Amino acid sequence: MFVKTGFHPKGDQPASPSLGGPLAGIINHQLLMQPDLSIIIPSWNGKQILKKCLDSIFSQHYNFTYEIIVVDNASTDGTVVMLKNDFKEIKLKINNQNLGFAVANNLGIKMAKGKFILLLNQDVELERGTLAGMFHFLEEQTAKKIAVVAPMLKYPNGNLQLSLRPFPTPWNVFVDALTLGISHEKYYNHTKSQLVDQPMASCLMVDGKILRKLKGFDANPNFFLYFNDVDLSFRIAQLGFKHYYLANYIAIHRHGQSTRKWPEMARLLAWNRGLYYFLIKHYAKKRMLVKLALRVEVFFIFLGRVIAETLKSIFK
Repeated sequence: MFVKTGFHPKGDQPASPSLGGPLAGIINHQLLMQPDLSIIIPSWNGKQILKKCLDSIFSQHYNFTYEIIVVDNASTDGTVVMLKNDFKEIKLKINNQNLGFAVANNLGIKMAKGKFILLLNQDVELERGTLAGMFHFLEEQTAKKIAVVAPMLKYPNGNLQLSLRPFPTPWNVFVDALTLGISHEKYYNHTKSQLVDQPMASCLMVDGKILRKLKGFDANPNFFLYFNDVDLSFRIAQLGFKHYYLANYIAIHRHGQSTRKWPEMARLLAWNRGLYYFLIKHYAKKRMLVKLALRVEVFFIFLGRVIAETLKSIFK
């Protein structure tokens, strides 16, 4: 593994004199045991989008050190070969089966040596200045108990992606179901930098001490696809730490590029199971009546989503 360093992303600050010459580009990690930042990317059959993700990182220069850890979940599309040929400087962990998003990230977290850890999806590309902006903001704000930062997410066509919402509760989940999800769009102004409950974890920078204290994601099978990120943010908030959304830094997110490889019904079932497990875990421990009410509520939410998706496919 290698640790890279270089210039400020805007290109207007020189590299540190102590790292000049050939050392300004790539430094063997033995010379610098702890990078400032560890970037963890779980991958699964996304060779082309992962290459774009990595290119968006390597195409910029930074005044901090970092390592990149890719954890591959048994890809069969040539991802591993591409990584070994084109990105020899990364650290690669290869699983012999698809262990899911949470387990892959947890394996990366165990390998990570950085002060901060960026949890990054393979279908995300970082615009110029975003990685550095997130890093320096988090570095400056940790004393204020801000432990997580996230950028604005946009679709490849430039449209804003709704990536912020409050933590799910039995009540707001019910309201969302009644309004077909329209209500949650009004929770936050996505054009304003602010404290938030839970940003989408497609691009999330976290204080490494806190992430390690929590031992990463809950890898319960009920969180195999969905709500593992919600649960992580919820547990971070329970420790008294805050999440901050940075509207002035942008990442392009090809939302669903990975999950759409799953059949629609499988995704709906996974979403339903993840929501139910989250609500039971945090709101209904050992309260059977509440558990029963939540099970009925989540079932009808699931039924509504199935009907909505069916109608969408009929009339599209």
